[in-house]
Amino acid sequence: VLRRLADEDGTAIVVVEQHVKLVLAAADRCVVLRHGERVLDAPATQLRGRADVLEASYFGRGGTSDVE
Repeated sequence: VLRRLADEDGTAIVVVEQHVKLVLAAADRCVVLRHGERVLDAPATQLRGRADVLEASYFGRGGTSDVE
């Protein structure tokens, strides 16, 4: 439903969710905040299947520079 709304209406949707795989399946972009600071900001296509980068950003061991 969210993907359809974004595509059909051009609506920007912000989803705050702990289930990253679910969100990445529908997202264009992923931003991870830790203590209010942006530690990861990348296209969802670059993060799908990159559990290492996502886990590192969540647990304070990395950030945007780890995505290639």
